[in-house]
Parts: sequence; C-alpha cells; structure tokens
Amino acid sequence: MAERLFEAFRNAPKPRAITLAAPATDLSGRWDVRVKFALGEAEHLLFLEAFGNRLTGTHVGSVTRGPVEGEIDGDRVRFQSVLPIEGSRLSYEFSGRLSGDRMEGDLNLGEYPNARWSAQRHTHGGPPPADPSKAGKAG
Repeated sequence: MAERLFEAFRNAPKPRAITLAAPATDLSGRWDVRVKFALGEAEHLLFLEAFGNRLTGTHVGSVTRGPVEGEIDGDRVRFQSVLPIEGSRLSYEFSGRLSGDRMEGDLNLGEYPNARWSAQRHTHGGPPPADPSKAGKAG
C-alpha cells in the first residue's frame, strides 16, 4: 500500500509557477483614496512603494494606520491592510485596476458589506502624517 501511495504522489502533477505580468506603471507615492461603503463614503490615504511586482506601504484611515502588502500584475492590483480600531482589527482587501494615475475596484471588508474604492495619485508625495487624524476624514 505504501509503495502505491509513493508512486501516486511521485507522479502527481507539479504546481505551476505563477508568473505575474510586469507592472503597467510604478505605483510608488501617495494616493488619495475614496471609499464608498454601503452607507456613506470616507477618504483614506495610501503611501505605496513598488518593488517589481511587490507592493508595500502604509494605509492611513481617520484615526489609525496600518501596513500595506500586495502585488501588481500588469494593470491589476491586489493589496491588504489591517487597521486597529476601537480594540478590534478591521481588514481591508483591495482589488482593482490601474490606469495611469488612477486606480479603482472592489474592497472586501471581511464580515462587513463590501465597498468600492477609487484612488488618484497625489501630485506631491511625502511621508505619512505623524497624526493620522490630520490625513483627512475617514472610517
């Protein structure tokens, strides 16, 4: 029996390597984000750094901030962040498309209703503000 299992696993199909397309543009910099929730809207900020297909940075909400990690696949973007809020942690999973200095797509908020988001590259970048509440109103 063990020999048959060994043969089955040895001859099993190997996983294919995932190849991402070269990023359509460099996403590094500040992005002004508008989130359209089921009930209302909010403004957030993203400070992104792109390294090839890898995306890192900071997501700034109204009173808190969190790290961003994700990837770029041609003109598609996927990234996540977690913002601590009121003793809990709110997960944001962004997916969408980019076109020049704009991005937009869907936002998965875990147990909360999904939302839509759009972002415009800020023409003058800079580091995240020391106090997230000075970044603009957000949720």
